[in-house]
Amino acid sequence: IVESPHSTPMLRLAIYLHLYTGQRIQDCTKMQHNHMKHGKIEVASQAKTKLRLVIPAHKRLVSELKRVEKQSIFMLYGRHQQQFTPGALRHRLWTIQKNMGLATDLGKDEDGHTKWEYPYHFHGLRKNAVNNLLEAGATTAHVAAITGQTMETIEHYAKGINRAALAVDAMNIAAGPWDNTADA
Repeated sequence: IVESPHSTPMLRLAIYLHLYTGQRIQDCTKMQHNHMKHGKIEVASQAKTKLRLVIPAHKRLVSELKRVEKQSIFMLYGRHQQQFTPGALRHRLWTIQKNMGLATDLGKDEDGHTKWEYPYHFHGLRKNAVNNLLEAGATTAHVAAITGQTMETIEHYAKGINRAALAVDAMNIAAGPWDNTADA
């Protein structure tokens, strides 16, 4: 979606903010440029948990932020440089999925409105952020420090991680110490 000709710089940045911070949509829409300090994004208070987080900015997110012209105090802004609402961001994501032929028409509801099913949602990027961090070798405590989620939620999301890739990584890590043991 981010590489689609239908994508806008703001939608692209919204996707990167979600994927590289693991935050909820309402927390991403509150992010301001002055929240980025010394290579870290400060989340003063998550909307749901009220946690204060300091998230190191991934180099891809920093690069994407540089691509978007600063015309507002908010990182994600719409017309007249106003802060995007979560609903407006969702609508943009739904629209691009329709334009790309990714959305499924489920027919009409009882009021005659077309119902759609969309394969991609911003909340899915939060889960992807968790799994990407875990697959990269982060612990659940590391992930919790970035996303602000409970250990239980992270472990629930972790059910989708690539266990085969992790098994290979684990054996590579263990290879050094095991090489020093006597042959059985």
